[in-house]
Amino acid sequence: MAVERGLVSDATTGTGYPKQMWVFDGRRVFEAMYGGSREGVYHGYPIRRSDPLYEEIVSAWSPH
Repeated sequence: MAVERGLVSDATTGTGYPKQMWVFDGRRVFEAMYGGSREGVYHGYPIRRSDPLYEEIVSAWSPH
């Protein structure tokens, strides 16, 4: 769903996957970074509320 909402990085891996994507689980925002150990595997890390992207990501995930 991050792809559908445009919440992926412009940078891609050599195989065409976005290097990063951002998701909101209803409580927390995560940045998922391409792991590279296996094709298509991402690892998620929480983003702090103080991060400039936080509100933008929450807004993009909120129903309009």
